[in-house]
Amino acid sequence: MKGYHHISPTFQFALPVILESVLSTFLNLVFSSLIGGISGSSLTTISQCNLAITLITAASMMLTTGSGILCARLLGGGEMREASRIVEQTLFLSLVSSLVITGVCLVFTQPLMAVLMPNAQSDVLSEGVAYFRVLILSLPFLMLTSTLVSVLRASGDSRSPMFINVFTCVLQLLFAFLLLRVLALDIIGAGLTFLLCRLGGALLAFYVLLHSHRYAALSLRKALHPHLPTFRRILAVGVPTSVDSIFVQAGYLMVSSMVIGLGTFEAAVYNVANTLYSFASLPQGILSTIALTISGQLIGAKAYAQAKKTGWHIWMTGMASMLAMSIILLLARTHLTPLYSADPAVQSAAADAILFALLMNPPGTSLNTLDPQLRAGGDVKFVMTTTIIAVWLIRLPLTYLFCYHWTWGASGVFLANAISLFFRMVCNMARFIQGKYLYMRV
Repeated sequence: MKGYHHISPTFQFALPVILESVLSTFLNLVFSSLIGGISGSSLTTISQCNLAITLITAASMMLTTGSGILCARLLGGGEMREASRIVEQTLFLSLVSSLVITGVCLVFTQPLMAVLMPNAQSDVLSEGVAYFRVLILSLPFLMLTSTLVSVLRASGDSRSPMFINVFTCVLQLLFAFLLLRVLALDIIGAGLTFLLCRLGGALLAFYVLLHSHRYAALSLRKALHPHLPTFRRILAVGVPTSVDSIFVQAGYLMVSSMVIGLGTFEAAVYNVANTLYSFASLPQGILSTIALTISGQLIGAKAYAQAKKTGWHIWMTGMASMLAMSIILLLARTHLTPLYSADPAVQSAAADAILFALLMNPPGTSLNTLDPQLRAGGDVKFVMTTTIIAVWLIRLPLTYLFCYHWTWGASGVFLANAISLFFRMVCNMARFIQGKYLYMRV
């Protein structure tokens, strides 16, 4: 089977991804506790602005996912030179698009924050504007790192992305301690922390990719010259995934805006519970990365039966790990909420909200194992369609109903999301079982 020898054993590939996710999640939880000490509204303000950045970078999914899928399939099939061309053109697109977006966001920061934080108190809005203007400067480095890490993983290299992301998180903690605790720069210090750590991560990722031996050759000269046929190929796979991600992140922003509209207390409850839920949902990101790379390379090598069998193994592993992590958070929730809020009322309400947040974990885990496999096969439009329906026709209306008519607060937000995720899970499970994604051309 041509090119099949490029496929890394699943465990060898997965172990660095697992270590990376565990360490990154732990370091991010520590960072969130540092942020929470700035002011009563800081965690909410920073979370909302970070969601805005996430929405913006969702547009780059057309680059990261498109290039990742193509590289995995090309390398699985032994087409080294074509994979190198994909990487070169992805670098060009990432650099140009991120610089343009950064300039536009700097010009329109004030009205953008007014839209993202409606009904926010004046001091909270001022915090958001100041923080976002510094944070947006990190966008080019964030997009570049995301693109490079996606390409490295697609080649079967999971160790380098692990070192890059852990290095970035360690820098984040060091700069956070220096700028927030030592120099007391407050909200500006938080923005500078992201800027500096993402700069360091981008430089390391760029260095690692240039010295990678998994490609025939990478030419910086070619990376600075557009190649339209390659652009079209990347975008054909990446655009539906990008639209999918944009709709999801826009939905998160609208939900977050609804929560802010409920008042400072409910916003704090939601953000504390959501931060802790990231611990229980830790396997999701790990499995998504593994599923996309392994499935993409197996499909590229035309090992269809093995791709389907491996996909089910990844799904079963994910559901088992999801159950274990959910039980741990369920038992420890009352001991963890005090780490992110000094208000006993917020601690108690957040502990209750986590019960509803955990309802999102089974369908979320299932989706993060099956969606990447459908995308790797080229079935990106189906995933996009089910996502848009779930977010905009199910989640958002239910969130409004639960929060503003039935006054369930943060718990209602999580319940609405769980229902929309179950809808997506049923649709995508049926599609995966059909198996048509295995034979699509990209």
